[in-house]
Amino acid sequence: MLSTPAMIGHMEQLCVDTLTPYLHDGQMTVGIAVSMRHLAPASLGEAVTYEVATDAVEAKMSFSFRATDSSGRLLSDGTHQRAMVDEAAFLARLRATGK
Repeated sequence: MLSTPAMIGHMEQLCVDTLTPYLHDGQMTVGIAVSMRHLAPASLGEAVTYEVATDAVEAKMSFSFRATDSSGRLLSDGTHQRAMVDEAAFLARLRATGK
């Protein structure tokens, strides 16, 4: 079975991959919110298609997403928000807090 955290992980990676070409040197994105409905299970080994869409690439972006199985049945949908940040400053803040 495909777990809810696994679905979120696949969706989040797709959003990161979608934004990578738009980042300037020294930038990265961080997830800031996710809202998801897990509507149906996927069978073991079944192909799952993930789709994400956003209206604009900005400092903070909101994506809509959906996952469907091989027959087109909706498995999950929701929204995900990401923010562009300065990578060095973000990592410095993490080190300063000991995380």
